[in-house]
Amino acid sequence: MLEHSHMAQMREQHPEWIWNRSDTHVILGVPGSHEVFKTPVEPGNSFSPGVGSYGVSTWVSVDGQLHVPEEKPLSEMEWYFLDNHAPVLVSRWQAGAVRVTSRLFTDGDIVLSDIKDYLAVELSNPTTSAIELTFYLAIRSFGATGAAIKKLAWNGEAVVVNRSPVIYPAEQPTGFGAISY
Repeated sequence: MLEHSHMAQMREQHPEWIWNRSDTHVILGVPGSHEVFKTPVEPGNSFSPGVGSYGVSTWVSVDGQLHVPEEKPLSEMEWYFLDNHAPVLVSRWQAGAVRVTSRLFTDGDIVLSDIKDYLAVELSNPTTSAIELTFYLAIRSFGATGAAIKKLAWNGEAVVVNRSPVIYPAEQPTGFGAISY
């Protein structure tokens, strides 16, 4: 509750920031796993990989304009389970002319408490025009059920949150940056 109160104060002080939606959620999880390993997901497949962890969101800048699912009206997004049933959650939305498609699922071994989220993002340009775009995987203290991030770093193979490597990209990023509020 303390972190929730802190985020509420931050939201009042910084209404111009991009905040999580907090209006609609789906919970992904391995059947039989403890609640702490459940993944709350918001439209656009913005998620927190466990209660009290951190927020993950896909942001896309197209021709200098930032597009984020947190600010898209629900009517402009598709969000559904692949083949109309769990476990793969699909999201599609437009970032200018670019189509953003993501697939998110949770899998793992409940006996070993080895539960992981898998996110795949595809960006497509259906036009014949060249588009300048930048993809951002935003990691932040607030998310579907985020908590304070004390340290955020890139160690050459993974994003490290609070001294633990937690995000292993399939492709090396071309850049990494962090800011503190």
